Parts: sequence; structure tokens; C-alpha cells
Amino acid sequence: MSNSLPALQVIAVRYVSDRLATDDERALDAYAAAGIYDAAGAPVAITEPRLPEERRTQNHAVNLGLLNGAIADAVAAARREKRAVLMSGGNCTHITGILGGLQDAHGPGLRLGLVWFDAHGDFNTPHTTITGSLGGMPVAVCAGLAFPRWRDGSHIVAPLPTDRIVMVDVRNLDPAEEALVHAVGIPVTAVAAGFPGEPLGPAIDSLADRCDALYLHIDTDILD
Repeated sequence: MSNSLPALQVIAVRYVSDRLATDDERALDAYAAAGIYDAAGAPVAITEPRLPEERRTQNHAVNLGLLNGAIADAVAAARREKRAVLMSGGNCTHITGILGGLQDAHGPGLRLGLVWFDAHGDFNTPHTTITGSLGGMPVAVCAGLAFPRWRDGSHIVAPLPTDRIVMVDVRNLDPAEEALVHAVGIPVTAVAAGFPGEPLGPAIDSLADRCDALYLHIDTDILD
């Protein structure tokens, strides 16, 4: 094991949105048992943030703010100790806690770029969504376009500018969501053959030139 690599902090999220996955729907125990984190070749610590149940409300967006606030606390603590951060499990509604935690640790002036590997854009707002699913909205929440209580609870002080977002192989957008993505200038790029979009490489190079750090999000539905 190399001591030159930063320690890895795994933020294990045992939730589906704001619902605790008591039967381990996210397979977190299987990941740990398989030793997959050891592939980092560095010391590994695992923490599981929890929504403070005594503060749970009937409002799911507010609950997501509470849970993501706990995620943000774990991320910030890890970054202050110079640990690399990997969120495992959960779903896309939990990205706001990562962004908030990075801002807690590095300041709201951190120029963070988001590279979004996902079949879905998750850029809906209550005005564009067809289903009303909060799972289709977290990128818009990060960008300051919806649910301020979710965003504030996640410790996001500075919303993510849309020119610091690159979407990769996104292919399932609601019509109004797609119009919004194009209206704010988010590039939709392609790495896999057969998918429409701008070339990935130049888009990432341009993003990196304008950012202090990049946050890589991978949803495994990108493979289907």
C-alpha cells in the first residue's frame, strides 16, 4: 500500500431519496465485503450519514436538505483531513450534499465543475417535470433553479453556474427539460459511439481550464 496516495473517505449513502434503505437496496454491504475500495491502494474509511429522524417532515425536499446536510458534514470533514472523497450508493438526489460539503471545506468561492455521466439530465424543475419526481431535479437544485430549502439544507451557499456543467451521454430528457438544458448552454457530449452530442474531450478540457476542481458523477444507468 502506497503512503503517497491520499486516504480515501467513502461516503456510503444507505437511502433512496429520503427513505432509509433498510434492506440494503444500494448493496453497500456487498461493496465493502468485496474489498472493492481497497483497489484505491490507500487507507480507507467508511461513514454512513443519516437523516436526523427527529427533524423529518412531510416535505420530501426539506428531508433531502436534512440528509444532504449530513452528507455535506461528512464530505467537509474528509476534505479538511485531505482525504479523497467517494460517494457510494444513494441516488442522484444526494449530489447536493457533495457540493455543499466541498463548499464547506474549500469555501463558496471554489470554482467547481460537474461532469455528469448519466442517462438522465436530472435538470428538471417543478415547472418542466412531467412526473414530479425529485430524483429528476438535483442538478437544477445545485444550479439554484429549484427547491431553495433543499439547496440551503445541503450547505450550498453559491449555486453551481451552468457553464460549469458538462453532461455526458445524456439521452433521456423531458421535452421542457431539454429546452432548459439548451437555454442555459449546458453542453451534452458523447463518449459512446452512436450517441449524439459534442465531443467529450474538448468540452472537459474547456471546463478544466475554468475550474479549480472537477466533481465526477457516474450513474450506472449510463451503461444501459
